[in-house]
Amino acid sequence: MIVGPWTLVLKARSSSASDTLARLCWQDSSDNFNTNIVGGPEVQVFGANAIRNMRRWTFTQKDFPELRIGQGGVTLRLALLRLSGTSPQITYESWIES
Repeated sequence: MIVGPWTLVLKARSSSASDTLARLCWQDSSDNFNTNIVGGPEVQVFGANAIRNMRRWTFTQKDFPELRIGQGGVTLRLALLRLSGTSPQITYESWIES
Protein backbone atom coordinates (compact mmCIF):
# COMPACT_ATOMS: atom_id res chain seq x y z
CA MET A 1 0.00 0.00 0.00
CA ILE A 2 1.21 3.48 -0.83
CA VAL A 3 1.18 5.93 2.05
CA GLY A 4 1.98 9.61 1.76
CA PRO A 5 2.85 11.68 -1.29
CA TRP A 6 3.37 9.81 -4.55
CA THR A 7 4.77 10.48 -8.02
CA LEU A 8 3.76 8.67 -11.22
CA VAL A 9 6.65 8.21 -13.66
CA LEU A 10 6.44 7.27 -17.34
CA LYS A 11 9.27 6.72 -19.80
CA ALA A 12 8.27 6.19 -23.45
CA ARG A 13 9.50 6.38 -27.01
CA SER A 14 8.26 5.45 -30.43
CA SER A 15 9.86 2.34 -31.91
CA SER A 16 8.61 2.82 -35.46
CA ALA A 17 7.75 5.33 -38.17
CA SER A 18 7.75 9.03 -37.50
CA ASP A 19 3.97 9.22 -37.91
CA THR A 20 3.35 7.06 -34.84
CA LEU A 21 0.92 8.53 -32.34
CA ALA A 22 0.31 6.91 -28.97
CA ARG A 23 -1.87 8.16 -26.13
CA LEU A 24 -1.53 6.72 -22.63
CA CYS A 25 -3.61 7.54 -19.56
CA TRP A 26 -3.54 6.44 -15.93
CA GLN A 27 -6.91 5.33 -14.61
CA ASP A 28 -8.13 4.12 -11.26
CA SER A 29 -11.21 2.11 -10.37
CA SER A 30 -12.87 0.62 -7.33
CA ASP A 31 -14.99 -1.87 -9.32
CA ASN A 32 -12.46 -3.59 -11.59
CA PHE A 33 -12.89 -0.95 -14.36
CA ASN A 34 -16.53 -1.85 -15.00
CA THR A 35 -18.11 1.56 -14.38
CA ASN A 36 -16.21 3.53 -11.75
CA ILE A 37 -13.18 4.86 -13.66
CA VAL A 38 -11.32 8.02 -12.64
CA GLY A 39 -8.97 9.45 -15.28
CA GLY A 40 -5.57 10.79 -14.38
CA PRO A 41 -2.61 12.16 -16.29
CA GLU A 42 -2.60 11.63 -20.05
CA VAL A 43 0.48 11.61 -22.29
CA GLN A 44 0.88 11.65 -26.08
CA VAL A 45 3.99 10.20 -27.73
CA PHE A 46 4.31 11.16 -31.38
CA GLY A 47 6.51 12.10 -34.29
CA ALA A 48 10.16 11.87 -35.22
CA ASN A 49 11.37 13.34 -31.92
CA ALA A 50 10.07 10.32 -30.05
CA ILE A 51 11.86 7.72 -32.19
CA ARG A 52 15.42 8.13 -30.93
CA ASN A 53 14.95 9.60 -27.49
CA MET A 54 13.24 8.09 -24.48
CA ARG A 55 11.10 10.83 -22.92
CA ARG A 56 10.21 10.98 -19.25
CA TRP A 57 7.11 12.47 -17.61
CA THR A 58 6.33 12.80 -13.90
CA PHE A 59 3.08 13.69 -12.17
CA THR A 60 2.64 14.23 -8.44
CA GLN A 61 -0.21 13.74 -6.03
CA LYS A 62 -0.75 17.50 -5.81
CA ASP A 63 -1.23 17.61 -9.62
CA PHE A 64 -3.93 14.88 -9.57
CA PRO A 65 -5.48 14.73 -6.08
CA GLU A 66 -8.60 12.97 -7.42
CA LEU A 67 -6.63 9.77 -8.15
CA ARG A 68 -7.28 7.31 -5.32
CA ILE A 69 -3.77 5.87 -5.13
CA GLY A 70 -3.25 4.19 -1.76
CA GLN A 71 -6.95 3.71 -1.00
CA GLY A 72 -8.13 0.20 -0.21
CA GLY A 73 -9.98 -1.62 -2.99
CA VAL A 74 -8.79 0.74 -5.73
CA THR A 75 -6.76 -0.48 -8.71
CA LEU A 76 -4.53 1.72 -10.87
CA ARG A 77 -3.66 0.98 -14.50
CA LEU A 78 -1.86 2.67 -17.35
CA ALA A 79 -4.11 2.34 -20.41
CA LEU A 80 -2.96 2.62 -24.02
CA LEU A 81 -5.91 4.58 -25.43
CA ARG A 82 -4.61 5.10 -28.97
CA LEU A 83 -1.87 3.70 -31.19
CA SER A 84 -1.86 4.80 -34.82
CA GLY A 85 0.47 5.41 -37.75
CA THR A 86 2.44 3.33 -40.23
CA SER A 87 3.34 0.11 -38.38
CA PRO A 88 3.03 1.83 -35.00
CA GLN A 89 5.04 0.62 -32.03
CA ILE A 90 6.05 2.22 -28.76
CA THR A 91 8.17 1.17 -25.83
CA TYR A 92 7.24 2.39 -22.37
CA GLU A 93 7.65 1.71 -18.68
CA SER A 94 5.91 3.22 -15.71
CA TRP A 95 6.09 3.10 -11.94
CA ILE A 96 4.98 4.86 -8.75
CA GLU A 97 7.43 6.46 -6.37
CA SER A 98 6.36 7.22 -2.81
